[in-house]
Amino acid sequence: MGGINCDASNGRIRPTNGFADLIAKYTSKLFASQREFNLANELIELSVIMETKDKKVAKEQPNLFRNHLRKSIEEIENTKEVLQELIEVTSEFYSDPILKAGWVEPFQELDYNECKQIWSKNNLIPIEDSIWNEVVEHMYSEGQLGFWKLQINYLDKIKKLLQQLIDSYRDAEILIDKGTFQYAMRDLEINSTPYTVSLVNLWSKSIIAHSYMCLLSYTAYPSVTGVKLEPSDFVVMMYKILCKAFY
Repeated sequence: MGGINCDASNGRIRPTNGFADLIAKYTSKLFASQREFNLANELIELSVIMETKDKKVAKEQPNLFRNHLRKSIEEIENTKEVLQELIEVTSEFYSDPILKAGWVEPFQELDYNECKQIWSKNNLIPIEDSIWNEVVEHMYSEGQLGFWKLQINYLDKIKKLLQQLIDSYRDAEILIDKGTFQYAMRDLEINSTPYTVSLVNLWSKSIIAHSYMCLLSYTAYPSVTGVKLEPSDFVVMMYKILCKAFY
């Protein structure tokens, strides 16, 4: 979503390309982890499709989709490493009261109710109150530093469930050989469905929270180019894009 515009470019602090690069790197790793999770699910469904058509092909898939789930965990660890770097860099600024004020005060002066009303009313993003309130609470208190900590909390939960999902598929090849893999999932003989549903929910929370962070950061700070965005600017641009695409 563009690291440079998430930077603390409020006129009192000149952003550095290094900080902006870290935000872009964190975002890239976050999406990479979700991509691996999606690829795993694609192969799980292929196992179901091929179970009654070609058992050899079907039995090749579990090892592949478990590997994608492991890669998703690896990317989560990579994401957390970058977030930890962001925490360390941000904390260095926060050690100076004047610099800390420059990072945090814009979020304390932001009209969150106005942002929420404009963005939700015009369907720019879904406003999930529990996620929104969490993001607002953390960013009002500590600015972006608070969000980095919140995102690590989400990712820790996702990582734990991913490992449990991998474990739930340990007998997948045996079940495919018996022709009962899809029934085992359907009848909760294996617990893959509850884990997957929970993971989809957590991924949604993580990505939605990330979207909130970006929009609030763009609104709180002027850009390094001097452009100051209002909450309504995003809605106007969204309508222009939709009109161009569909009318």
